[in-house]
Parts: sequence; C-alpha cells; structure tokens
Amino acid sequence: MPGKRHPSIIIYDLPNTITDQEVQEALRTYTEDAENIRTRFKLKGRKPDTSHWVMEAPRQHFLQLKRFRKIAVNWNLFQIKEFFHVKRCQFCQAFGHTRQLQVHCSKLRNLCRPPQYLILQKQFSTLH
Repeated sequence: MPGKRHPSIIIYDLPNTITDQEVQEALRTYTEDAENIRTRFKLKGRKPDTSHWVMEAPRQHFLQLKRFRKIAVNWNLFQIKEFFHVKRCQFCQAFGHTRQLQVHCSKLRNLCRPPQYLILQKQFSTLH
C-alpha cells in the first residue's frame, strides 16, 4: 500500500547545475527542518537549461514555504507555488486518468480504445 502523500510545491526555472543538496540547504533557511522535504520529480523548464522541481513537504513546512512565494537559492530568487496533482489522458485529453489506464475512458470514448478493439467490435456487430 502506498504511503501518505504530502502536499507538493513547485520551484520554477532552477538551473540544471543546482544540486539537490543546495536546494535542501536553501529550504532549511525557510523551514525548521528541511530533511522531511523530498524531491518528487523534475519537469522541463521554460528557459533553456532549467527545470521545475516538484517537492513534497509535510503540511506545516508546506504552509511555511507557500507563504514566501519566492525562495533564494545560491543568491538567486525562484518562484514557488503549490503543485496540484492532476491526471490527464494524453490521448483523449480527459481528466482523471492517464493513457496507461485507458479503462476509464475507453468505455465512453472510442479515442482511447486501441484500434484492434474497434475492428473486433465491428466484426462482432456484423455477426449478430
């Protein structure tokens, strides 16, 4: 069973040269204990050679960080916001599922069904 998911924050446009240790050190100045804040994943940034970091923090640390709006890492300010976990199918663009879990939308939409399913459905309907 998966562990408890904490709220997440996103730090925008961090240079790819910055290490996790440097970010943790900077976060330690804004919260009492940055050890509980962990990096979940990174997304491609808006600018070249940058990335957005999504980090998970316990509620009390999350609220402290959210209040600041910007944090300083290596003498540079970076925007920080709450990150919302929204699942979206990249095939049918519907929310609430991903393409790997096509079961949800394949019942309602032909878009997410594999092509073989549609061929079999046509063949089956002509037999009956």
